[in-house]
Amino acid sequence: SWHVPDSPLEAGLRLIVERCEREGPFDGAFGFSQGTCMLTLLSDATVWQACGGRSATFPPWRFLLLGCGTDHLLRSAQAPAMSALPLAVPSLHLMGKRDAILAQSRALSRRFASPVLLEHEHGHVVPIGLADPNHPVRARIHRFIQEHSSRHFTQGANAESAAAPSLDDPD
Repeated sequence: SWHVPDSPLEAGLRLIVERCEREGPFDGAFGFSQGTCMLTLLSDATVWQACGGRSATFPPWRFLLLGCGTDHLLRSAQAPAMSALPLAVPSLHLMGKRDAILAQSRALSRRFASPVLLEHEHGHVVPIGLADPNHPVRARIHRFIQEHSSRHFTQGANAESAAAPSLDDPD
């Protein structure tokens, strides 16, 4: 959930910051729908610090994967003011051509300096077809992760470096 019930938006942001401070830094972060707003807000140094972020590593992720994003929360009176637009963190935006909030997804992508936009034929979902290793959108997501990760990802059973994460793996 993007927030703590009966609490302001900032309470949810603080929970994410606390977890990132405790367990980060991370190669990447994935957000879906309103979760994309949370990651976008926390990719701004002013918001990060206002929500308790103190670590020397900022942002705590090298890249963002944002699925069916929305800028709804960013336009909310509850949202902390962002200072650094466009955001420099590399971002890949997965959007559904039939998503009712496609315009909001595109608006969110414009908050980033160099967004990579990928569209699929569905609505407000991460398509099940991405489980197919030969799916062209999956291949592009994998290349994006390889380009921005601190680890070298390879495919195959005999790979010496870290294996690429599976899109259907729950972890």
